[in-house]
Amino acid sequence: MHKIIYKNYDETETFMEVSPKGGMINSLNYNGENILYPISLIEKKGMKKIRGGNFSCIPNFGVDEITNLNNHGYGRDLEWKVDFKNKEEINLYVRGIGDYKKLDTYLSYKLENNQFIMKLKFSNQGNKDIFIAPGFHPYFSSKDNFLLVEDRKYSKEELEKSVFIEKNYIEFETEKFKFSYTSEDFTTYVIWSDFLGDYVCVEPTYNGTSFKTGYKNKPYNLKSKEEIEFKIALNWEYKNTIS
Repeated sequence: MHKIIYKNYDETETFMEVSPKGGMINSLNYNGENILYPISLIEKKGMKKIRGGNFSCIPNFGVDEITNLNNHGYGRDLEWKVDFKNKEEINLYVRGIGDYKKLDTYLSYKLENNQFIMKLKFSNQGNKDIFIAPGFHPYFSSKDNFLLVEDRKYSKEELEKSVFIEKNYIEFETEKFKFSYTSEDFTTYVIWSDFLGDYVCVEPTYNGTSFKTGYKNKPYNLKSKEEIEFKIALNWEYKNTIS
């Protein structure tokens, strides 16, 4: 495990724990309060599911009906190599598998003042074009699954089916925090929860579930020897002043 403790301008601390296994964020908290729901093993229909934290969805977010990878791709299943780490940032690297064995992926997590920046850089080392449509899958901690997105509260049924919102800036609230996402690269947000724990997911993606046949948006065609980077910033503040 790799731990980063960042001292914010107001003397509070943001703590992040990252595991090379899956390139997962196991924990992210601010001033002792969980921003992300901690990694947990939850039972569902007799099966144990890992929930919580955050992972990158590479090369695809959601169902894959193009190359038949697992849901959300292979990133969370592989061991990542740590390339760089300092007091505020950690960078990781992984080589793909199968049709993506010539795809290099570089992942960056960086803490700033009340801000969390995530980057994914892809480098196609092969001689063929490949499709990518990445995303991130964070589980935000929130008691009783409380969530407001752009001042709207969605029903349990809507969240279980997933809500898609296309914007490059989005605001949302959990039980204790107000958040905003800003990105020119991830512009489809998927809002979801399975209500198995006190968490809600607001997931930034490139073109949503575009590896699914018939979906309105298309994946990105990464040409041979091409490199591309996707970046997003998450900002937060307390909903109420805590003395």
